Amino acid sequence: MKPRKIDCTKETVILITGEDCKKPLVIGAAIQCPTADCGSTDSVFVYDNLNNVVLSGLAPLTITGLANGNYTVVINGYCGGVLCLTCKLFIKVDCIDVKCECNPQEPLSLQLSINDKVKQIECGGSLGKIDCKNNVVLNGSYFCNPKDCPAQLSYILNGPGGTQTGSLPLNISSLTPGSYSILIQAYCNGKLCKECKLTFTVDCDKPCCPYQLSATPKEVTYTSGTTSTLVTNSFTISGLPATANITEVRANVVSYTIDDNFKGDCMKCVNLPFTWASASTAPNIGTASPKITMYGGATVPSFNGSGAGAYQNPREIIWNNGTNLNNPTNITGIGMSFILPPTPAIDCCELKGKICVKFTFRDEKCNECEVIGCFDFVIKKK
Repeated sequence: MKPRKIDCTKETVILITGEDCKKPLVIGAAIQCPTADCGSTDSVFVYDNLNNVVLSGLAPLTITGLANGNYTVVINGYCGGVLCLTCKLFIKVDCIDVKCECNPQEPLSLQLSINDKVKQIECGGSLGKIDCKNNVVLNGSYFCNPKDCPAQLSYILNGPGGTQTGSLPLNISSLTPGSYSILIQAYCNGKLCKECKLTFTVDCDKPCCPYQLSATPKEVTYTSGTTSTLVTNSFTISGLPATANITEVRANVVSYTIDDNFKGDCMKCVNLPFTWASASTAPNIGTASPKITMYGGATVPSFNGSGAGAYQNPREIIWNNGTNLNNPTNITGIGMSFILPPTPAIDCCELKGKICVKFTFRDEKCNECEVIGCFDFVIKKK
């Protein structure tokens, strides 16, 4: 707010409304004591209409976050510890609660990144043939009203493996070869604002995999929390010989289903994207640390969905550091943790589902081998 002087001999009312609701109000004071060696101290007290102190401190005092209503501010000036001056003023807060809403004038903007070269995509068309040897990522953006309110971009993908859901970005080139259709939806505060439909084909002429691989899940373990459940499993990898010089391993959640034993009545009305089988943690493979792919292509070593991460849904982990990860038989098992919805509050409720993970092993000749491992989970009170 703009600086202004307060005349303590008059009743002064400061109105906080409109754009001022987003700005801090700073109350300061400067009392002139009789002598220079007599120090001054100024304190500020903010009272609500019930005469309760809601905020206090030495001047200057920064005031933010007051609820709508009327407040009294008392400024006390001291010289050498003796109260010399009291000034009173009033604050009226009249702020409208701004909700995150759809913006009909804003388009759903989509971008296709091919080996880090980005181009804009028009809705309703075809992306054509996607070469799986390239790194092809579909991403997008949408601005809610107001623009600083975050939008959520989710997708429904139909292809050779069935239906897959998640949130953008999506690595298209890592999908199984075949024809796909995708519906991209932009949400503001849980309300559907825009949709975009696209089709594409993934083509892969990579050399055939020289190994017969399998990924067998072990027993599921659960760690319950108030906002989510951490589900951990370890996949036993068989068929990878010690002579295989593996330079990269990728793990992608390609399928996630969840239901309950009362036809949806046990599910929470709102499950944030970070609980949609997001990749949370994984151990090293050899000397390579896990890198979880986030929105925009950034990577992190672990993910817990805190803060703005509640609207992210990372489903890919990559291990590579320029060395032979097998060296010679490091890759016998791969552990992963996933974030799912929290335990139902009702004792008789159970959340049941399945997670399928596709593991891709790349060797020094750029041969890639893929294998999918699936496991069932049950989330319930013990």
